[in-house]
Amino acid sequence: MDLHAAASEVVRSFQVAAKAKGVALLLEGEAPVPIVGDDRRLIQVIANLVSNAIRFTPRGGEVRVRAGSLGAQAAVTVADNGRGIPADRFGELFRPFAQVHDGRGLDAGSGLGLYLSRGIAEAHGGTIEVHSEGVGRGATFRVVLPVQGPGGAT
Repeated sequence: MDLHAAASEVVRSFQVAAKAKGVALLLEGEAPVPIVGDDRRLIQVIANLVSNAIRFTPRGGEVRVRAGSLGAQAAVTVADNGRGIPADRFGELFRPFAQVHDGRGLDAGSGLGLYLSRGIAEAHGGTIEVHSEGVGRGATFRVVLPVQGPGGAT
């Protein structure tokens, strides 16, 4: 599959939601990123990250999505300039039903998206990472995957 094409499909599918929220949704890079993987499941991961980024980015903010090669690995990065995440809450992000924000109103989710995304990334032999400078400073999620699939499978 082409990881960049998958990211592009997700960005296209979320443009209306981003525009309605007043958030710029941008796709960076143009080169194909061929990997071995389940395109439906990896699109699910990217969609979850983009959905979360839009949800937690205020009007006038932006979400950037990038797919690229890293030698024997590939990565999709979703970065926003939204609410951010306190460093002491990173450990909670990937637990089932966890909510690191108050979990009320329009921001409420099931608390399963990141948990499932991590499982999908790991099933592909990859990882999912998070970085945030803290509250109000945005967040960056990066999914790193082997180019050849789990265990070097082709």
